[in-house]
Amino acid sequence: MWKRNRSRRLVLASKRMCGSERPSSSPAMARYKCIDTQPKFLPVDLAAQLLPGTFEHALHHLLEHAIDLRPIDARY
Repeated sequence: MWKRNRSRRLVLASKRMCGSERPSSSPAMARYKCIDTQPKFLPVDLAAQLLPGTFEHALHHLLEHAIDLRPIDARY
C-alpha cells in the first residue's frame, strides 16, 4: 500500500527505514536492521535430491524410463 510521507513523496507503507533514512526526531524509536528482500538464486542439483530407495526416486525412474509419455507430449 502506498502513502505519502512528510516530504509529500509516495513511499511504500510497509518499507522500514534504516541507516541514514532513520528520522532523528525520535531517539527512542526502535532501530530495525535492513532486510534484503531481493530474490536469491541458489544452485540446486536435482539428481542429488533423489535418494535411491525413496518414493521420489522410484517415481522419477518410472516417468523417465518405464512409462511412455509421447501421447501426453502430443496433446500438450
